Amino acid sequence: MGARFALGGGPLPGFEIMRLIYAGGSDTTTNDSLSVVCGIVVGTDQQWLALEDDIAALRQYIPVPYRPNFVFRACDLLKTDGGKFDHETWPKEDRIRLLAQLVALPAKHQVPVAFGWCKNVHLDVPGADSTPAIHLAAYAHAVAACDSFIARTGPVKEIALLLLEDTQDMKETVGRMYEGLKRHDFVKSLGGTISKDLPLRRIKDAANFVSSDRAPFLQLAMVCGSVIRHHWIGAPENESLLGALLGGGPVPAELSRSTEATAGSMCLHWRVSTIEHPQPETP
Repeated sequence: MGARFALGGGPLPGFEIMRLIYAGGSDTTTNDSLSVVCGIVVGTDQQWLALEDDIAALRQYIPVPYRPNFVFRACDLLKTDGGKFDHETWPKEDRIRLLAQLVALPAKHQVPVAFGWCKNVHLDVPGADSTPAIHLAAYAHAVAACDSFIARTGPVKEIALLLLEDTQDMKETVGRMYEGLKRHDFVKSLGGTISKDLPLRRIKDAANFVSSDRAPFLQLAMVCGSVIRHHWIGAPENESLLGALLGGGPVPAELSRSTEATAGSMCLHWRVSTIEHPQPETP
């Protein structure tokens, strides 16, 4: 691609890469003591289009009766009995293979994947009980890891926009906290629970809320988060999914089930088949 110029012949201002960050939490319940949030960092040009095409292509492996309004959701696809999908029509092993193809796409397209996690941590956010608190902390770590990745590896003026699931709870909790993560005073008030990569530097504007049912990249982020969480809790039938997510590489030490890190983050990104594994932060 050649240089771009304005109509008057001068250089076209503002021609910088922008990223879109889709951040979503893994499948959890109100009684869970571990929350994992995943953010995928997608370029807004050929990378976005190629990833969209590959996700759309996976739908050919979904039985026809289930294709209308289908959503990639790990808790539904991994359920053995009593779930949305009849085992005779769509065997569980076929659903696992589909999920493995889905989570392999970030490595294929060199899309950075960041994870934030939190276990049994109290976060002093007004109106938040202990369960939402771990979700808030996990979101803060994941978003901070995405922001830090762009700051470390992108052009000086590269920025990003954040997209979150459009639910009332997300707007009232994570959306409100996100604005605070841009300010030194708010970050300082949270103490050691929150990532050292804050405040945010590259993620701009207000959070954008999108319906996960119509946002396949958000579905991808949520499924990737579920794979990491399932690895951590020792869930069965997860090793093939983890291997696909890691692009066939070794399991990094940060994902050891015996980790003592209360909260932290990591970022996987592929450069000439290499995966970087920054160390987690432990408060």
